[in-house]
Amino acid sequence: MLAGRKREGNLAKLWCLCLLLFVEFTSATVEYSIEKSITVESQSKQLHIIQNIHLIGSTQQTQRFINWLNEIATTTKGQNTLAAIIRSGHTLTIQHSIKARLSAGRTIAPMTENLINKKGESVTIIFDADMPNTGSHRVYNRRFELIEFTALQNLYHELAHAMHQMQGTWRYFASEDQAIEEENIFRAELAQKKQHKEEQNKQLVTLRFGKDGEPINRSPEQKVLLSFNN
Repeated sequence: MLAGRKREGNLAKLWCLCLLLFVEFTSATVEYSIEKSITVESQSKQLHIIQNIHLIGSTQQTQRFINWLNEIATTTKGQNTLAAIIRSGHTLTIQHSIKARLSAGRTIAPMTENLINKKGESVTIIFDADMPNTGSHRVYNRRFELIEFTALQNLYHELAHAMHQMQGTWRYFASEDQAIEEENIFRAELAQKKQHKEEQNKQLVTLRFGKDGEPINRSPEQKVLLSFNN
């Protein structure tokens, strides 16, 4: 059994490496031909299947998802999160929607006991692939100062929700706190990777604290959606 688990772990690490190299070998083509990936085109939308991670959106939108996932996979925390998602055996769908920008992304799963009994469920992340890399919101630190919440950090936050829901380790009454804990580890590793020495020396400033955030700005389309939803 130990050998089997070790083999599964090695396969997951290998796939993370494949994901990391995905764009490098396919950026000049429309049809991605990497092993275990499929592209289905329908009504200007594309479905990219990467292992058990499905990406839905236009060519440009799914490419942005791939780029963000590749960058997430350059950190140890990101690799471990993606490996856990793959090992879960469930399907993660990441789908573009402009409506997701209002809430800085949404993670949706069937509300069953499998979310908390270590069985898990398949999960869908609704995310605006067209948001700027700087993100659509700002969040607070322990000093109640607004700090960055980039598109990359935002997507990782949703991946953290998805990972726990797919593993069945979701904290039903504290899911946002759980995701923020994971996000802060990712933030610290990303800052270290980019050698932001000043940020590393001010962890209480750069790490996130609390669930609240503030939108940076809203497009006319988002204002219409917000009025409609209210």
